[in-house]
Parts: sequence; structure tokens; C-alpha cells
Amino acid sequence: MKHAVAIIFAAMGWCMSSYADVLSALAAKESMAGRFTQRVISPEGRPLEISAGRFMLLRPDSLKWQIEEPDRQTLLSSGSQLTQIDWDLEVVVARDISPEERGAFQWLLAPREQLLAAFDIDPSETGLMLTPKQAGGAFQRIEITQEEDGIWRLVVWDLSDQRLDFTLNEEPGIVVKSADFLVPATPF
Repeated sequence: MKHAVAIIFAAMGWCMSSYADVLSALAAKESMAGRFTQRVISPEGRPLEISAGRFMLLRPDSLKWQIEEPDRQTLLSSGSQLTQIDWDLEVVVARDISPEERGAFQWLLAPREQLLAAFDIDPSETGLMLTPKQAGGAFQRIEITQEEDGIWRLVVWDLSDQRLDFTLNEEPGIVVKSADFLVPATPF
């Protein structure tokens, strides 16, 4: 099947090396940091919500997602702990997460071998499509595209066919360290 897909994409001017390039570029990242834009899109294609902020990723299992607009929230994931801070509502929620509950961004941090074991990975029109091999997860599939050096796009289809469309703009000058993923003190 993958051979047939390669022939079709080659005929369209797209080759399997682009698929391999995206996986290789992703696997080579020890960390990433920068700005993001997140769009929630209905199954019918209507934009429902747009937010923006800053992100940090550090292998093997650390994520910091700071939404700056329209609301102020921070999501921190390190190891098996997920903490959400809503600065506007003055609420902190922490919980344990299991490997089975990995979200799309935790999968970005996964080693290539784990990705290959957990997903069917096929070329898409612009990058690669990851479809979970086992049902029951939080999403149907993820499309990952490296639009240009330092600009990544992830589209995540949830179980109701709603899309979360993320654009990540890397800022290579940011040095990411494990201390960046500590839960900050809050006045509430």
C-alpha cells in the first residue's frame, strides 16, 4: 500500500523523501520554543476560536503552552504530571496523565520508534499523516507539516471531526531547559 501511495505522490510531484524529511527533522529536535497560533475549526470548516501565545517543548516529556490571548492560561506537562493554570479565573488544576493519554504535543516528543509503533504514518499532500493504530485515543489523526525552516503546522482531528490547527513559529535563540517546566508560584 505504501508503495502505491509513493507512486501516486511521485506522479503528483511529491516524493517519499519529503515524508522522511519531516520525520527526520522532527526526530532531530531535542527542544523547540517560540510562538503559536491555534485555531479551532468546526467539522463544517467554520472557525470557532483563535488563540495565540508561546510554547516550549523539551524531550523526552516536557511541554509548556502559554495562551496569552484571548485568555491567559498556562499548561505544563512534565513526566506524568499535567498542570493547568487559568490566570484569569485564578484556578490551578494538576493531575497525573498516563502514557495512553498522550496528547498531540506529547507525541511530538516521542522517539521515532514509539511513533512508528503507535501510528500508521503516511504521506499527506503537505507532510505526513499519523493515524493511531489502536482506537480509543483522544484524536483520530494528526497531520504534521514543516512549512519552512522553523515553521511547523499541526492539524489534529478530534473524535467529533473538529480540527485543532496549530502553527508553531520556532525562535531558535531561545534556550530551553528543564527549569522552564516547573510550576510557577501563584498568588491564588
